[in-house]
Amino acid sequence: MIYKFLRHTHLILGLLLFWVIMMYAVSAVQMAHKIRIVPVVTESDVIATPNLEARPLAHELMVKNGLSGEMGNVTSVAGGYRFALTRAGGGTQITYDRGSGKTHLRVSDTGVWGVLNRLHHFHGLHNQTGVRNLWGWTVLFASLGLFALGGSGVYMWFRLYNERTAGLVLLGANLVISMVLLTALRI
Repeated sequence: MIYKFLRHTHLILGLLLFWVIMMYAVSAVQMAHKIRIVPVVTESDVIATPNLEARPLAHELMVKNGLSGEMGNVTSVAGGYRFALTRAGGGTQITYDRGSGKTHLRVSDTGVWGVLNRLHHFHGLHNQTGVRNLWGWTVLFASLGLFALGGSGVYMWFRLYNERTAGLVLLGANLVISMVLLTALRI
């Protein structure tokens, strides 16, 4: 009864986690092998309402120009300020002149590779956007699911008496390789 329940749970978890794990795997390959992501950059000038603070300006630009992202730190420049709106796969650098409302937009788009790369780095459950928080919950579920997947797999393997020797050899080899790599990376 317990074995059958764990077998079904193990299968369902594996199927649910497959795409999240594959996204992490692809982005890890991209980062480990330094596959360069070349952004497509476009620049334009628009006129916004003069004398706005940064947050209302960002809102106006999002509504009128279709921009999106989380607002970064605001830096003063002559006559105005600069800040970035960042999102997975790109972002917009905004330079604003308070007096005239002239706004320079530098939009960069890194495509699917950039999205996967940024998803690999996003963390936490207290982001500015609901979608990033949803990703945080997805990663939390995937992390806990991996523990359950590993635990159920070890339990089911242990219940199969004919497979114990091969499983012990594989688990032992995995432990040795992991410890050697962890030690080597610390040196």
